[in-house]
Amino acid sequence: MSKVTHSFEGEEIEGQGHDDLRALLTNRNGSYLSISSASKSRYDGFFWKKDRMFRVIDEIKVLQVASPKKITNNFSGISREFGSFSENFFVPTHKDGFFYEINHKKTITFDFDIRESYDNRVWGMNYEIALSESNVLITFTKKNDERESKGNEFTLYVSLKSDGDAKLVKDWVKKSYESDKKRNSEPHERHVFRALEVHATKVAIGVGLNEEDAINSANDIFDNHSEMKIELEKDLKEILGLNLDDEKVNMALKCAISSLDSLRTDEGILAGLPWFFQIWSRDQAISLKALMLQKEYAYSRKLIEKMLDSRDNKGRISNIISGDALNSADATGWVVQRLWDLTELLDKDGQLRLYFTKNEKEQVVSKIEGIIDEVTKNFAREGLVQNYALETWMDTKFANDVRAGARIEIQALQIACYKFLLKMTGKKFYAALADNAIKNIRKRLFNERFLLDGVDDETIRPNIFIAYYVAPEILDRSEWGMAFDYALRALWDYWGGLSTIDKSSKLFSNSSTGENTKSYHRGDSWFWINNLAALCLYRFDKKRYKREIEKILEASTDEILFHGCIGHHSELSSSEDLKAEGCWAQAWSAAMFIELIHELFVR
Repeated sequence: MSKVTHSFEGEEIEGQGHDDLRALLTNRNGSYLSISSASKSRYDGFFWKKDRMFRVIDEIKVLQVASPKKITNNFSGISREFGSFSENFFVPTHKDGFFYEINHKKTITFDFDIRESYDNRVWGMNYEIALSESNVLITFTKKNDERESKGNEFTLYVSLKSDGDAKLVKDWVKKSYESDKKRNSEPHERHVFRALEVHATKVAIGVGLNEEDAINSANDIFDNHSEMKIELEKDLKEILGLNLDDEKVNMALKCAISSLDSLRTDEGILAGLPWFFQIWSRDQAISLKALMLQKEYAYSRKLIEKMLDSRDNKGRISNIISGDALNSADATGWVVQRLWDLTELLDKDGQLRLYFTKNEKEQVVSKIEGIIDEVTKNFAREGLVQNYALETWMDTKFANDVRAGARIEIQALQIACYKFLLKMTGKKFYAALADNAIKNIRKRLFNERFLLDGVDDETIRPNIFIAYYVAPEILDRSEWGMAFDYALRALWDYWGGLSTIDKSSKLFSNSSTGENTKSYHRGDSWFWINNLAALCLYRFDKKRYKREIEKILEASTDEILFHGCIGHHSELSSSEDLKAEGCWAQAWSAAMFIELIHELFVR
């Protein structure tokens, strides 16, 4: 397994890599480059975002070389060292392509697999290659074929500019994606198009919907990559200026900040790469506090207002912005909670009036009052807010486990909404609503030992930590201590995580089942919840829960630095051992790590 190094401004951390090592770079506009150093995935390669997400390149490599001896994350790029050469990858900000460099002239192969990210059709794929003195131009056309189901048809152009000579190969090569096979994700085999070989040291790739855009992008990146990299490094220095005494935690924090920043676009925060490249309201709202802590107030306000405007006629905020998906019972509460956080931080910084005039504040509050009125009218029953199946963050089904009904974190988020409106309006009506909600929770969701996950559902899950995070007044101090102790006994993973369900449950899976949802919310340990839980335990009693807080911090730090997609925080791990599993770079995992670090070391 390769050594992994993270290097920034003269600071370096090195360690042994674990799991399926890869590196991931983005153009901060939705496109990304994933470079695998172990088991391959059909989600590796270069993906270009232009309204839709297109896979463009399957792999760039020097043939017949083993895994790299060392992988270095320089934050602005990735370098890999082999026995006889080293290579560098760079994805410039807001550009439609990337730059590849190798320190000795070698023959580099280019395997293409142009398609939409989720489209695994195999027929009707036509590549045309034109060689010129300055560029290689590949014209790809996707046509529907009677041998398979129909889908989108399109034409895409890829330009390649290098300092060497190109030789056509034009061969179809079978690839096996062991990483996908391990997570039960089909297909895990596919033929890709080996278009050409280039004997060079420098190569730029440009992509476009027409020839001119592709060629211009490749030329621009090839000619100006040094200046583009300097500009990115300047931007990174601005956001990575915070330093901590603990070297490992300090570097992991820089990685988490950089990772979250790489998932930002002008439209919003991508939930995760490679396969959650949409903007999910719940994930985005949860992730926003981390950006607020970095003084990204204007961006945070813009996204909050955009989410508030995406509500339906029942008061629910859309689960995916500009897309169809499962309904969300908790996005509304999280967005209001983040608006509260934003106003609190702005007020603390003496900037509230700079970002919200009196009239603007009144308009936002009026909008939220209308939203909460609709939620209450449509979903409140017997004093508790109800949700349908698969509408919480635990949104997968297995053995009829769907979390319908009145769920603990949904009630807590509703209370958070009441508290916000009380603060902003001073209306005692909202205080009464909050008090009544607490009474109903205590009556129907608390059994004097622990908080139930739902009415008539005593299954132990980590959602009580969400409840404490947004509404700690639900229980008194002794009751919370009892509830936390009970949950930790049922959920604790020795390495520093929490299972998503009681380990004694018949639904519990110790090992992740990947794309099969059996373990997804029934055993897998989610890093965003782990980090949130550690934050809650620290706020509640940092001495009493010192061991658990330190273990969670250690596990998350190690996972970011040396597991899986280096420098990024994965979606989840199996309960049995610390592993980088699920989505490779998950926004709310990184964001909640940033929040945790601020709670532990910065406040």
